Amino acid sequence: LHVRSRRQRQMCIRDSILTAQAKQAGVITIPAINWSGLTSSPFTLKVLPAGKRSAGSSSFYVELSSSTDSPYVQGQVVLTAKAFSNKQFGNGGFENPKMPDGLVAKRASSEDDIYTTTINGVPYLVQERRFILYAERSGSFDIGSVLFQGYFASGRRDLFGQIQSSPKRVRSNSLTLNVKAMPPTAKQPWLPAKQLTLSHYLSEGEFSVGEPITLTLSTIAEG
Repeated sequence: LHVRSRRQRQMCIRDSILTAQAKQAGVITIPAINWSGLTSSPFTLKVLPAGKRSAGSSSFYVELSSSTDSPYVQGQVVLTAKAFSNKQFGNGGFENPKMPDGLVAKRASSEDDIYTTTINGVPYLVQERRFILYAERSGSFDIGSVLFQGYFASGRRDLFGQIQSSPKRVRSNSLTLNVKAMPPTAKQPWLPAKQLTLSHYLSEGEFSVGEPITLTLSTIAEG
């Protein structure tokens, strides 16, 4: 009786995930990585300019838009950033846009809107954030791109069987605002708003000397 034993070879796999962000568009080569006497193969990336996507690469992108590109000075501009993905992601977040001198920005709300939409028959998950801008002076202002990062399932599992996720980053297009100066015929004080109404309300009833009377003034305006 001949017995032949087979020894199974156990392998230990060690993963290291590095997140990189391209500083400019073009063809970039990632050099080979050396570790413990072993060398990987280099590989090449084609980086597209912000806001431009080739056919078939639009599964994850960000769009930046404004309610107007030619507001009046001190007028309100709504800046909207939308991240689109045809795959589910988690812990998505925007980087606040960097405003040039002369523009003041604040978030419209503390929470982003998350919803689904259909584009060319394909369902997309959308995360939206809005900002309110005000121009302190007239002139041309360039608003840079907005960075969005989301975590997508990588298809790998850790030692405990949990699905791992990896971050992906993408930038939006940039915008230019041409802010118009206050018209010379504008009335003072200057208030660049739409549908402005002013109303008042006086508490009803009979009044006596020495009693307080409440007068309520309300201003309602769009923007």
